[in-house]
Amino acid sequence: CIRDRLINSATEYSISSGDREGNLITWNQGAERMFGWTSKEVLGKITPKDLFVSDDKTKLYPLILKKTVHFGEIFEAELQMRRKSGEKFPALLTVHPLKDMGNKIIGMTAIVKDLTEKKEMEKKLKRFSKQIKAEASQEVPFLIGRSSELKTVYEQVKKVAKTNLTVLMEGESGTGKELLAEAIHKFSSRRDKPFMAIDCGAIPETLIESE
Repeated sequence: CIRDRLINSATEYSISSGDREGNLITWNQGAERMFGWTSKEVLGKITPKDLFVSDDKTKLYPLILKKTVHFGEIFEAELQMRRKSGEKFPALLTVHPLKDMGNKIIGMTAIVKDLTEKKEMEKKLKRFSKQIKAEASQEVPFLIGRSSELKTVYEQVKKVAKTNLTVLMEGESGTGKELLAEAIHKFSSRRDKPFMAIDCGAIPETLIESE
């Protein structure tokens, strides 16, 4: 039927169904690709609990069966599942109660999404974030960049900040002179005191003369 063809064509997800006792009765192409078992190897030969890792077989699977088949509720969780090869992989499991035309629960339908790529990406992003933070801790706040020129500026900022010398910074408008001044302040012994930025060009000449 059309429904079965649509389910079978959903190769990105493992979609299977079982009866009230948990015996598998359907197994789509996505399940074959994800777990490594063909429908001939699965149907009537293994049960859904064989797809769980050892701990979840005895603890989680009975809970899923009870919640979906007996109480008619949807179950969803991230957990570890296993392939035919024995390899474990992270997955998002969603189980719905399966009902007949009379709204009677006759089994369950399970949808599995392989989270391997997602988890690997999360690990990479976490490592990258740690690397960025580690590098940032060695650099100057407010300034973003890793070019050799900027690294030279970072070193100069740290060196100047240790002294009590007056520093003159020159550059076109908008090139970040104030940011450099604030960075020097942050690295100096006066870091706990307020940083005051003053636009000298806005001060009237007569006021400067009086000061």
